[in-house]
Amino acid sequence: MKKTIFTGVIFSLALVSLLTGDEGKQASPADSITQAELRDHVYFLASDEIGGRSIGTTGYEIAAKYAASQFRASGLKPMFKDKNGNASYFQEVPLIKRKILAPHPLIIITPDGEYSFSVKENIRYANLISNKTFAGSLPIVFVGYGIEEADQGWNDLEGLNLEGKI
Repeated sequence: MKKTIFTGVIFSLALVSLLTGDEGKQASPADSITQAELRDHVYFLASDEIGGRSIGTTGYEIAAKYAASQFRASGLKPMFKDKNGNASYFQEVPLIKRKILAPHPLIIITPDGEYSFSVKENIRYANLISNKTFAGSLPIVFVGYGIEEADQGWNDLEGLNLEGKI
């Protein structure tokens, strides 16, 4: 008798499960992504034909427009406004780009001798936003790692006079 009741309960649960299926569950949008579809997106965006993705390059523009077309096809609503006030997937961000056209080598003179470092071979200049130009000699200051983390009790710059120094 117990065996018949147990079998009946199991059979009833299995039947209910089969009849209701997954109707009670709401599918996640992530479930609609297939491995092949994801691979195709990555292959396109990483293709040699697009080139690099540096801001302002043709490859960047192609990749950005591709992403926007995919957002549109997925039904996502644009979050931003363009300069004309129209809905857009692109956020306008003002950027300043500077380029060192003919950089001079960095020469460091120490009591032990003179050391010359050429650009791209030994060093890379940080292209900081500044209108200051410089030609001459400046004292060098060692700043450790240059970390300022007051909440951690670490300040490599504390007590250093950095004005007019490298």
